Amino acid sequence: MPRTEGMATTDDGARLWVASGGIGAELSLAHGGPGLWDYLEPLASLLEPFARVHRWDQRGSGRSDRIGPYTVDRFVADMDAVRAHLGVERWIAGGHSWGAVMALLYALRYPQRTLGVLYIAGSGLEWHKWKDLHQREFERRLGPERLQRFRDTTDPSESNRLRWSADYASFEVARPHVERMLAQGFSVNHDCNGAIGAEMDANSEAYFASLETLAVPVLIIQGGDDPRPLAACDSLETRLSTSSRVVLDEAGHFPWVERPKEFVSAVSKWLRAAKQQP
Repeated sequence: MPRTEGMATTDDGARLWVASGGIGAELSLAHGGPGLWDYLEPLASLLEPFARVHRWDQRGSGRSDRIGPYTVDRFVADMDAVRAHLGVERWIAGGHSWGAVMALLYALRYPQRTLGVLYIAGSGLEWHKWKDLHQREFERRLGPERLQRFRDTTDPSESNRLRWSADYASFEVARPHVERMLAQGFSVNHDCNGAIGAEMDANSEAYFASLETLAVPVLIIQGGDDPRPLAACDSLETRLSTSSRVVLDEAGHFPWVERPKEFVSAVSKWLRAAKQQP
């Protein structure tokens, strides 16, 4: 089935860019950030033989309206507005990084509309406890010269180039993928990033209080060389009786880039089982 693009309108009038493609199980794929844009087309291309993949620019970013409010509640509601716009009754809620966290929150709020959760390189349930470890690993990976450049630069593109490059197992692997993101030409919405980040830090315990009630299957898939501590997801795995977890060696925060065959094998097998949910 060919890809389609359009604009979904939320109940408060915001217009969100949406793209869909592929065949099979209905799968949402929320990008990370918050405050970034959809960079997941390469991942969608890998999964479209197994799923009908739906992507969108979250409000405040990319091709969507740059308007608030920038709140967790609003972003989860926007995700359901995308579902309604597409005419999908139930889907697998999926996402990467912040998008994985949002997909999990969506499943908790809309269990009747969720077949499963594809949780790619998410930050766990209590990210505020792990930020310092992540920051130290980020600085170690950059090394003294790159770290000084990062601290000194006033060029947003160079700052993003250095920051995002540390998310891969090597800077050589990172280069074409980071340049692709930069070439999309969108700017990071720092207001959005700061507002939602602060809200998650303050309220994460309350947001995930009902986690044990989630009855749908959850696949947690991570790269073993993600600079974000893998242990941040340990409590998520422990509290979810329906979860399974895959860690791909020699892969970073974008595990489908460095281990595409292993990633697709694990996810496609899980998707086939998840779409059979009653």
